[in-house]
Amino acid sequence: MTVTVLICGGGHGAHVMAALVSSTLDMTCRVLALSQAREWAKAAANNILTCSFPSNNGKTTLYKANPHTISDNPAEVVPGADIIVLVVPAFSHGKYLAAIEPHVQKKTILVALPGQAGFEYQACHILRNKFYDLTIISAESLPWACRISVYGVKVDVIGIKELLKMVIVRNDDKILLNPFRQLQHIWGTFPVIRQVSHSLGLTHMPCVLHLGICYGKWKDWDTTVKPEMPLFYHGTDDIQAQWISRLDGEINMIKLNILQERPNETTSGLQWLLDSYGSSITDSSSLKQALTTNKGYEGLFHPLITTEEGFIPDFKSRYLTEDVPFGLVVFKGLAQIVGLYTPAIDTVLHWSQQKLGKIYIVGSKLCGQDLHETRAPQVYGIKSLEDLETFI
Repeated sequence: MTVTVLICGGGHGAHVMAALVSSTLDMTCRVLALSQAREWAKAAANNILTCSFPSNNGKTTLYKANPHTISDNPAEVVPGADIIVLVVPAFSHGKYLAAIEPHVQKKTILVALPGQAGFEYQACHILRNKFYDLTIISAESLPWACRISVYGVKVDVIGIKELLKMVIVRNDDKILLNPFRQLQHIWGTFPVIRQVSHSLGLTHMPCVLHLGICYGKWKDWDTTVKPEMPLFYHGTDDIQAQWISRLDGEINMIKLNILQERPNETTSGLQWLLDSYGSSITDSSSLKQALTTNKGYEGLFHPLITTEEGFIPDFKSRYLTEDVPFGLVVFKGLAQIVGLYTPAIDTVLHWSQQKLGKIYIVGSKLCGQDLHETRAPQVYGIKSLEDLETFI
């Protein structure tokens, strides 16, 4: 049986998935790239997509194969897809969910890679007429750190996660394919998939790392131009590590208040790093040391804007545009539902929304004029634990 996999997206992770799926003999690979299909198809007409994977022995593994179809037309590539994988930032989920909705068929497996906080609310809302005929899965992060070097031609995997948690948001027991077995078949040995029983069992650490590091680094920035590009993870100092820990602690308290019968679903930031990158970390004595000695994070810099004098921070990067409205705001919304005080989250939200030119939080309450642009549970009418339990 040949399995048809549709990859939605045109970025770094979509390139890696396309190379892997296209190289798998019993799979057909389609790509839906709403804004980049022509550029990708033009590159594919003259080149073979190559994806490089690092290995512990110093050798590089190459996957070389082009997708069978690359299109910006959902009607052309969605019908007949057995598995649809969203490999786009959270701020693009809504656009792609709306695009595939008229064409998605019963028994289709839909995977958000990653899902990010609040994905289940948005997916349920947009796919409400077909929700119960689908199997919908959310992953906690991308399986790899990766970068495109030549668009449509070359993508490099920098680091591979060892463990990746995933949750079934909605399960159609009539599907013929085992979704986790199919994904593991595509990825190979790593990352190992671990299924959790609740969406709050997925990690919040990518969001917390990005915002803790950004806020700790730039909260007192006085517009001085930097002569060199500062490292992101490997540049973590004590202040940034403290903010990561404060955000991590508050979000875990929110989760524990909701997952009262499943406390083992939560994981500390350090433990998540060890689960994901254990063999790549040379010093696990603290969160800071684990970040700064993780080989999987080598060569990654802060999002920056290049000027004639040097570099300044880019506050419109996805570390804010994605991780605030589709991360921290969602957890603040959950905190309001359970009545928890979150001073660290509030502080970072006030700083972040000012940089983004948005208003999500006023004082300590989510009631800003731009809240509707987020995935806070309140946007979908979820205002109590009872609403949370019965929404999906």
